Amino acid sequence: MTTSSLNLDLLERILSEPCERKVAEASLAALKELVAGDYYSVLYCHLASRTIDSFQPGTGWLGSAHPLMQTVKDKFSHHPLTRKFLQHRQPAVYLRSDLVPDRLWQRGKIYNEVDRPLGIGDMTAIYQTTSSGHLMILTCGRSRKFQAPEIKPVQIFQRVLSALPSFYPAAPLPPRPTPNGLSFREQEILHWVKQGKRNSEIAMILGISHHTVRHHLEKIYPKLGVETRLAAARTFDV
Repeated sequence: MTTSSLNLDLLERILSEPCERKVAEASLAALKELVAGDYYSVLYCHLASRTIDSFQPGTGWLGSAHPLMQTVKDKFSHHPLTRKFLQHRQPAVYLRSDLVPDRLWQRGKIYNEVDRPLGIGDMTAIYQTTSSGHLMILTCGRSRKFQAPEIKPVQIFQRVLSALPSFYPAAPLPPRPTPNGLSFREQEILHWVKQGKRNSEIAMILGISHHTVRHHLEKIYPKLGVETRLAAARTFDV
């Protein structure tokens, strides 16, 4: 399926909606036309205040006070899709199975506490910044893996969204602060250290060598004033 098969009425609806939440609903309806999945949702986030709401077809907006939103908020920044977005903070399409191998993902808390109960084995998501400074995440999950040809029309659709008035055409969000002088990569590595991952596992997750992981850790320790990985994990909250 390509964007040429996308219902033009949906694109017109996206353009005509009066508020960002309605734009999100229309955009999700368009995503459903482009890629087959078992689960669709929108996450609507204000990164500065860390407020999160979610829209699900057939359910509507849950509200930021919903118990599920607290669970999502606690795990939001640790999801591999979000961590990839935060590296550059530019709108893009991400695929979970491209970022973390299945055998590692299925041992993690997010998969077992969130994705597995929903029957989600793989997920693709459009991360899109809005003109109000929110982050709109359009997600499609399903039990089987996504293939590259299926993701191509989603990537084209994301570029269409970036050109619409409701979104920043190409402007990234401000870079995330790096406490204690840690780079984003160093924060990523510390995150996985805190999850109990070995250097070889971190290397596989991030697509780098285990020597590079060790080199980053050697730079992290003096920045945090510690000498061991356990002390580093305890000292810095990532």
